[in-house]
Amino acid sequence: MAVPGPNSEQIDSQLSRANLMRLRGDYAAAMNVIQGIIASQPTHVEANSLMGDVLSEVGDWDAALLYYRNAEDHGGGEVVKRKRIGLEQRLAEHARDALETKLGLAQKWEQIARWTGVGLACIAVLVLALALLNRPRPTSPPPDLRVPIIVGSSGATVPAPAPTSAPTRPSTEAVSEDALIRAALQGDAETALLRGVAYDPRSSTAILTFEANIQDEPLAQARAVGAVCLTKLPDVQRLTIRMARDGKLLAMLDLIRDSAGKPAESNPWPDAVAAP
Repeated sequence: MAVPGPNSEQIDSQLSRANLMRLRGDYAAAMNVIQGIIASQPTHVEANSLMGDVLSEVGDWDAALLYYRNAEDHGGGEVVKRKRIGLEQRLAEHARDALETKLGLAQKWEQIARWTGVGLACIAVLVLALALLNRPRPTSPPPDLRVPIIVGSSGATVPAPAPTSAPTRPSTEAVSEDALIRAALQGDAETALLRGVAYDPRSSTAILTFEANIQDEPLAQARAVGAVCLTKLPDVQRLTIRMARDGKLLAMLDLIRDSAGKPAESNPWPDAVAAP
């Protein structure tokens, strides 16, 4: 025997209760009540319209649109039609926003890729420039400072002829500049404690390191040693004297010849010690 379905008054009561549940935010309970009505009367306009309202509020817009259309197809009035049109507009706007977001992300990634390529190109150019700057360059041997140079009438520099009356210096082709400086400073008490020599013939600069004695103040020793070295090394234009003891630097002094060939002191360290 078939069970009779709910009558019109019962359906209206159930729809009112379901709508009250919707207003209270109890969407699951409201949908259970409405689904019971639609199961017995699939074309019920108010039930389909109310189900569309519930689904629209929970964000299931596609399903809500189906219920609105079902209600409109079975006699729904202008209210249902406005709901359906409004929801279709919201779906279109949502699709448009999603497309714009997708296109915006694509453009952003395109910009990132473009600027990344520019950055990598700049890095490559910088690396190439540094490689060109640091590549070994062919160097010519430094001029022999022991041989005087004169300027000929044509403007070319030619070696001066060696004097015939003065005694000639021993051959030093295989002797370094450092060894020549050491030899020049031998036999003097002030320079007997020479420990290190560095000479740059291009700038005529010598850096000499001496062992400082315990009795005298290191900077005073540097001044005394420097005066002797400038006298014995006429080719040196700039001289740095370093005084050290037990591997520790105690004093340092620069001596530079002026245009008249007289030495001038600069950069004494420690600078608290005054020159005599």
